[in-house]
Formats: sequence, structure tokens, C-alpha cells
Amino acid sequence: MKATRTSETSSIPSGDPEPGIPSDPGHAQRIAVVDLDRCAGCGLCTAACPEDAIVMGNAAVIVEDRCIGCGSCVMECPNGAISLSPAAIARPNEQREHGENPMTTREYVLQADDGTFEETVVRSSVPVLVDFWAPWCGPCHMVAPVVEELSREHHGRVKFVKVDVDQARRTAMSLGIMSIPTLILFSRGKPVSQQIGAQPKAVLKEMIQKSLGERG
Repeated sequence: MKATRTSETSSIPSGDPEPGIPSDPGHAQRIAVVDLDRCAGCGLCTAACPEDAIVMGNAAVIVEDRCIGCGSCVMECPNGAISLSPAAIARPNEQREHGENPMTTREYVLQADDGTFEETVVRSSVPVLVDFWAPWCGPCHMVAPVVEELSREHHGRVKFVKVDVDQARRTAMSLGIMSIPTLILFSRGKPVSQQIGAQPKAVLKEMIQKSLGERG
């Protein structure tokens, strides 16, 4: 799995655009957007993506910072569930303003720093899985799609939060974070379980399930 983005431009050939692909040449930086109402979870888009930018949960999930806007997934989707949108309008809040379905991954994974950690994590009424990471960390990018997939599967029961250690040094130091990625599960405001390194989905899922079981 690639840890960095290899291209910033589209590889769609010139000529008539495919359905769902904007023809405006100013839209060079585009990302895929999934309409969950149409997605059948067939996985054809995942197999077609050259950048491993799509993961499958109950439906396709786009990893925004890996998507190069090539359009391969759009052409492979049999239900027309994927389209390309300019990156500037493909974020959840702005998608709602444009009448689109906000299906990018970040609506399920929150961000926290020193100023918001207590409110977002410590005071949470549900268990919280916190992913301590940094943009320069290769293994962090490997575990990110796993966290995003789990966040969709446990939406409403478990909160998922990413903390950039470079932007939350006080929090990282207080919790003794020495290496990243470090994933800590909080329950009732206290850390109850921890995994270090790019762990597989099964390991993190088991950690989550144990916490849910403790909470009845």
C-alpha cells in the first residue's frame, strides 16, 4: 500500500468526458465522491483504483489524500455511484451547500488538538478510538484506511478521532506517546487499551468490541 500521493493531476484523456467527470480544464485537482444510496458494495472500484484510495466497508470509502482524480473508479462502477468533484467542493460541509451527498471519509473521523482533546475525547459519552499520527509518518498512512473503515462500521457507537502529534504536543506528552502510529481506546474518559504500529483491522476491531462489551 502506497503511503504517499504520486500525482496531483488527472489522467483522464482529452475528448468527451465520461459521465460524472467534469470537463472544465480548471478542475485539475479532483477527488472521487461516493453516493451511498447507489453503492452496492461490489468492490469493482477498489480493484480499479491504481492508488489504493478506496477501501470497502458496507460501501466504498474514498481516502481523500490518496485520490488522484484519475476516474478509473467512475468508469468501473456499474451503478453510477461514484463521480469526480473538484477538491475544493468535495469536502462534507461544502458538498451539502452544493446539494451533493457528502460521502468522503472525514465526516466519520474527527480531528482534535491540545485545545479540543478534553471536550472531544475525555468528555465523550461513548468509547473513543484515538489515532495519534503525523503527516510525515509512513505507517500512519497505512493504518488510516483501516481506522476510516472501522469508523463507518461503528458509527454512532464509537467515536474516532485523529490527533496530529505535531499539533498536539502537550496531549501526546501527557499520554506518553513515544512512537506513532499509536492508537488508544478511551472509555469514560480514561485510556483502557493501546496498540502501537500499523495494526491490522482485526486487532483494532477486537479492541473496540471488548470496550463495547464492557459497556454492555
